[in-house]
Amino acid sequence: MDFTPFNSPNNYRRKDRLFPGGENSYHRYHAAQASRKRIVAQTATQRANSLTWMLLYSSLEYYSRLEKKDVTKWCELNDYFIGLHCGRATLSAYTHQIPKLDFDALATKYPLRFGMAELVVKLELYAHTSFIGGLVARLEKYPSWRDVLRDEYSVFKIPKGLSSRVIHCPSDELKALQRSIHRSLSALLQVHESCHGFVAGKSNLSNASAHTRKPSVLRIDIRKAFESASCHMVSAGIKRAFSSLELSGTALRLLGAIVTYNNNLPTGAPTSPVLLNAILSDFDADLAEDCRKLNLVYTRYADDLIISGDIPSRLHGSIIRKLNDVGFDANIKKTKLMPRWRRQVVTGVVVNKRTNLGLEERKQLRAAVHSWTKNGKAHLDGKEVKLQVLRGHLSYAMGLNREWAEKLAAKLKTGAEE
Repeated sequence: MDFTPFNSPNNYRRKDRLFPGGENSYHRYHAAQASRKRIVAQTATQRANSLTWMLLYSSLEYYSRLEKKDVTKWCELNDYFIGLHCGRATLSAYTHQIPKLDFDALATKYPLRFGMAELVVKLELYAHTSFIGGLVARLEKYPSWRDVLRDEYSVFKIPKGLSSRVIHCPSDELKALQRSIHRSLSALLQVHESCHGFVAGKSNLSNASAHTRKPSVLRIDIRKAFESASCHMVSAGIKRAFSSLELSGTALRLLGAIVTYNNNLPTGAPTSPVLLNAILSDFDADLAEDCRKLNLVYTRYADDLIISGDIPSRLHGSIIRKLNDVGFDANIKKTKLMPRWRRQVVTGVVVNKRTNLGLEERKQLRAAVHSWTKNGKAHLDGKEVKLQVLRGHLSYAMGLNREWAEKLAAKLKTGAEE
């Protein structure tokens, strides 16, 4: 590599072991080239450890002051070169441990920065270190952690029946960070087999299929499940369900601040579903065991608890008490006991004899297919839909009642070809 001096104001002189030959004139362009080559040669562990120290630059500055070292010059610590310039630390790309640092003292003075580095490494959040660094800076200034991310959310309402539902939508940067956290936590979470909501390979159809041809079906809705999940419940659920991460108390609090809004789970955050499953993991296991002893079937899809079989009258009160112990309340208005002689609906699927669409839905879909074959237009729920949307509805119907849906699909295909 050529280190010929340039006639540039960026020239400066530097001593270190990376460049043999003693004192050399050194240009920033060559520094960037050398740094890129070193980073490519690093192992994953070295990269993670190097990033950890980079995130702790203020802690290193604090250590240099304790040692009464000049923070404006290069200094050698434990055979590694650490440059401290105006409060910003630059570490050698080969730095991966500095055992002489007093980490207890640093962790006491900068607990949030240590927690930040721990989260980045353990949850592999390397792409979001800049945003997390800004977040920690705000956390150190805010008197209450509950308010620190308030300005990162947009709150709006969407119609839901005769009422409306409040959605808390995070900013693009926060949403990207939460998605990365969701991927890491989902890969680690071991949900109970009774859980069907927000689980890979399961759906509302798999949830409903477990309750076909039952004498009675009981549905209990959790009242405002996300809004009722407090920050304390979230932290306890993370600590219990993700014990393998071995997060420190500070890292746990920092993670709780990232995934909550106004002290509860936000309805529009990507992390809320997996964290709700984490909070209810022990509840699912306990209730499933109680139902098994009574020869009943129990499943949960998000905030819907479904029990089927010969349901004793005392079970309803027992489930509500268990929910209250976890920290949730049952929505009495949405609680239904559906006997065999009534239409039994589980997560939008009729399950009396087999999984099926409701009668009204079948009529609408049949009329839409007929209208498309005759006029080239179709309507569902009073709105005109395209052929691709109509095929999507038929595809869903095939998962519920294949024989009936295949006849409609064949009719639609004939009409489309004509």
